[in-house]
Amino acid sequence: MKRIILSAILLVLCIIPTVYAQMDGNRAVGNKNEFSIARIKWGGGGGWFYNPSWSHDYPVAERNLMTQIRRVTSIDITEEVEVVELDQPELFNHPFAYMCEVQDCTLSDEEAKGMREYLLRGGFIMIDDSWSSYGLAHFTNELKKVFPGRSIERVTTDHPIFNAFYDIERIPAIRGRRRGGTEPICYGLTDDNGRLMMLINWGNDIGDGWEWAVQDRYTGLLAYKLGINYVLYAMSH
Repeated sequence: MKRIILSAILLVLCIIPTVYAQMDGNRAVGNKNEFSIARIKWGGGGGWFYNPSWSHDYPVAERNLMTQIRRVTSIDITEEVEVVELDQPELFNHPFAYMCEVQDCTLSDEEAKGMREYLLRGGFIMIDDSWSSYGLAHFTNELKKVFPGRSIERVTTDHPIFNAFYDIERIPAIRGRRRGGTEPICYGLTDDNGRLMMLINWGNDIGDGWEWAVQDRYTGLLAYKLGINYVLYAMSH
């Protein structure tokens, strides 16, 4: 049965259409003809000195995802992953950014300002691999530095981001080496036009699914489906 499911998903991956939205000079993008992902390095927080929290699964996770995007679309894409801080101008070279383990994240005033400008200029940030109710409360409070007048809202599978290509009816739980846990929940921040600027995957580790897709193909394909949906939504909104 698993082999049949995997074959069906692979077939769908092979017929994904070409999607590459046109972006004008006001968008957060450097080279209009090349899609890239930035890994956000944030200040504060925990982790080990040789493996800080912001760097988990880097750079294999992003490279594996971009390899899949290259295989199933004709988007001009680079598989190199640039580490960028939120207050660096290089962030604007990337229309899509990945940020993880934010339950320990503390934003400086400069980082908050950079994140706000990036998101309002059309950038998209995917939050991943973040855990605990305390951590969610902490990160939500940090986001008040970015948008004092906005609040995160729950994003359910009837949102267009979950139908950008695949129809995802239930958010899969991707735990990696973790055991147990509650059902993953997504939250988001939207701009004044209703565009989702940030998707927060709470209690889920999609990047781990990308990183270990070779070893666990089924979980990896579920993670790829989410990632491809997120990228296509970001590029077309």
